[in-house]
Amino acid sequence: MDSMHTGNATRSAFDRLVEQEWASLPAALQECGEIAVMRLAQALADAVANAASKMFDQANQSLTPLEREHWLSAADFARAIRLNLGHDFSRYFQAKYCHACKHPRVVPADRNNPFAMEALRVADQNTFGADVDADFMRQFSQFVARDSLQRVSECFATLLGVDLEPGDAPIGPRVISAALSDTFKIQPGHQDAKQRLLRTLHPEFLVRVNMLYRDMTSFMMALGFQSVSLSARVKSVESGPAPFAALDAPPAGVAHAGNAAPRFLSEPEAPQSVEAARPSMAQFNLGDWIEYRQSGEVTRQLKLTWVSPLKSLFLWTTPEARRALCVSPEELTSMFESGRVRRIPAPDGVDIQADAVKSLRKIA
Repeated sequence: MDSMHTGNATRSAFDRLVEQEWASLPAALQECGEIAVMRLAQALADAVANAASKMFDQANQSLTPLEREHWLSAADFARAIRLNLGHDFSRYFQAKYCHACKHPRVVPADRNNPFAMEALRVADQNTFGADVDADFMRQFSQFVARDSLQRVSECFATLLGVDLEPGDAPIGPRVISAALSDTFKIQPGHQDAKQRLLRTLHPEFLVRVNMLYRDMTSFMMALGFQSVSLSARVKSVESGPAPFAALDAPPAGVAHAGNAAPRFLSEPEAPQSVEAARPSMAQFNLGDWIEYRQSGEVTRQLKLTWVSPLKSLFLWTTPEARRALCVSPEELTSMFESGRVRRIPAPDGVDIQADAVKSLRKIA
């Protein structure tokens, strides 16, 4: 009982420290961090759910009863931790993001390689007893395009006022890998089940990380945080044919799992302005309701509970104050245009202001 109280007290102290560090960050860094933590936590939850199904299928294909038991145990472990995993990951990612912003690892003056991808080239790790962090870095170089990492790192370097190696960006592979590793260390379960789950979820999770990098780059460029070299690339559109063609092509010989290659988002020729979608979002206030169609005929009633300081992120929750949807103004506008979202009045018997305050307290 004493050890349980000690563990809870330690977590509470850690959470308070993270909140203080997060609050001390500049508004722009907070904004980028909020987008990253929301997207990554959701990506991790989705990847774990899909990994559980894949491991169950793997168990059915196992040749020995012992191997089948191991895969079933890993699948059960994934289903058991999925609901709380996003929250635990968010805590550790926020802590490491703050540290990376306040204490960036600066590129040495004598280093000429702008990519510094040696940290992403790791010896082959085929056994389940090997270092899962090394496996993450190895697969990162397979499923995340180099230009995606390079561009988002350049934007963060401009924002922080330092030269950064791509791997050391505040949302780079080292920060994500460390947060993911710490998240799984505190989960109750057998080491073998954890490692099997991690190796199964890495590919799908990393494809979503690549998508986050592309979207984050467009967002930061729209706010004006882009390096001189990146500005030169954008301006060179007028002086040469297809200047982004070589940058957008995935690296030759990229390895991937399964029969389908990882999907990379195409880079827009010019970043979409964040302000362009904001006027239509100005009509929303905290406590407003929408009807969101997820798939087919499944619909949910969601309430606007939180808006980020720069109004670039909208958090919608269920009537039970559970996170359900976190989108940018552009994504929300697109949903309205496609018919997936429509505005509705507040349900009967709901006090909008009191309900919004209650939801915020529950989420906090």
